[in-house]
Amino acid sequence: MKLLIIGGSDAGISAALHARELDPGTEITVLLADDFPNYSICGLPFFLSGETPDWHSLAHRIEFEDIDIRRGHTATRIDPDTKTVDVRTVAAGDFRFSYDKLIIGTGAGPQEPPIEGWRSPGVFPLHTMHDSFAAHDYLETAKPKRAVIIGAGYIGLEMADALTHRGIEVTVACRPATVLSTVDAEFGRAVASELQSRGVKVCTSVEAHRITRDADHFHVSGATNSNRIARWFLSPSE
Repeated sequence: MKLLIIGGSDAGISAALHARELDPGTEITVLLADDFPNYSICGLPFFLSGETPDWHSLAHRIEFEDIDIRRGHTATRIDPDTKTVDVRTVAAGDFRFSYDKLIIGTGAGPQEPPIEGWRSPGVFPLHTMHDSFAAHDYLETAKPKRAVIIGAGYIGLEMADALTHRGIEVTVACRPATVLSTVDAEFGRAVASELQSRGVKVCTSVEAHRITRDADHFHVSGATNSNRIARWFLSPSE
């Protein structure tokens, strides 16, 4: 049997490994859009903090015995009638893979925030390994003194810890009334209190609208739930 898996992060690799256990004779191919199979994306803040200085250490595993990992292969079309998948590569052109069984384990894509100026140089999303490389280069070269983190979920708070670890003054801004809004509100308030005790400024019930740049300074502005204007600053030099 030919098993084709689209996606080489935790879900795709776990499926491949389990399939190998169930049937050692299965021909398994994993299509991976980037070059980082089974990397810990949740560990990116620890790379950016410097606590995990070598990003290669974020790999859960580096050997995939009897599993064909195709790096840099982006699936563009699935034809269930012919059981084929069209694939685009940058280096070698287009391919078509056939399969007996197909698993899609790509995970979620990042949601583009409705914030004007979020694509400006010096503003970084954090969803992929490439995102972390761009942020790391900026931290090493620009050596910012202050940073604003928009979002107070798990990764946002890990980044608050990471940047504080680097000696950066951090402000965390989020729309919900508490940080870690997916857990108990009382626990979220306790986490916010601990963050503030460690020098992190926490702004809840606010929504960022715009990021602008003036010379080496960034201005992040938005509004509270009562429509009062809120403003934060991010500067690489002061």
